[in-house]
Amino acid sequence: MTKYYVIAHSDAHGSLPDRDQSTLKNLIPSQQLADWQEVNQLSTAFFQGKKWAKTITDNDACVLVLADSTVFSQFLNGVLSVRRSDKLPIIQVDPGAKPSLASVTDALSAALTDGQPTSRPLLVITGDVPHRITRFVVSDLTIVSKAASDNLTTSNDGGGLWQLLKRLWHLFQTSDGPVTFPVNISLDRRYLTYRQLYRFSLINDEKDGQIQAKLVEQQDIWPMIKTYFNRLLKREKHPYQNETTVDLGSQAKVHIADIETARADGNLLGTGTFSFTVKTGTYPLAIKKADA
Repeated sequence: MTKYYVIAHSDAHGSLPDRDQSTLKNLIPSQQLADWQEVNQLSTAFFQGKKWAKTITDNDACVLVLADSTVFSQFLNGVLSVRRSDKLPIIQVDPGAKPSLASVTDALSAALTDGQPTSRPLLVITGDVPHRITRFVVSDLTIVSKAASDNLTTSNDGGGLWQLLKRLWHLFQTSDGPVTFPVNISLDRRYLTYRQLYRFSLINDEKDGQIQAKLVEQQDIWPMIKTYFNRLLKREKHPYQNETTVDLGSQAKVHIADIETARADGNLLGTGTFSFTVKTGTYPLAIKKADA
């Protein structure tokens, strides 16, 4: 019989109220609920993961993380910071940006019924990022120019007029100085150099277990405006930036000498220079997302 150890995110932004968490807690049979911990800070999630990795010895234990990807990533990194003889299986139940009790209940019920964790790919980042660490990344590691706006998106959503105006304002603000940085990537038999990027992302391709790099170059004001109206008239939805995707395989070395800012799964890692190795690893995970 599976013993569930549950960690639930309980801050005031985007998480479920305490009364709803009590309802969710009752979904797990009392004889199977080994522990339920609520966290309201990212650091708490990390140290709770570290604590459980050291203390959970049940062969039939399974961890349930009722939280978004940012908290989940911190918890997972806490677990993986401890050397264990076995891998502690983990299920994430993501409540979504605007969680409702009904949708999260359905997702948690599905996790309890058929949420058996399976081996899923992770990115393993080792080196100066910007401090010397080993970081396990579920989704993406993104490095952005310190002068660039964090609101600039690399997703294929196209945005709207407001997104265009923010990009234009960003370009006017930074027109008197460089906002780009060079990236060098060393592969097994290739060496790639990109000289003017303002956003660089390493993406975990869960389907193929490969590493993808998304490279976003700076774009001048008038081409950006022309692109916007051309795509508006054609009713197309594409990004405004010059974005390129490159498959890196299962391992690569990245070097960025300029001082920039990095985030992993939404978590701020810090600002500095970067020199690290990224490779693919695996861990037993299951991820259930609540319907919007």
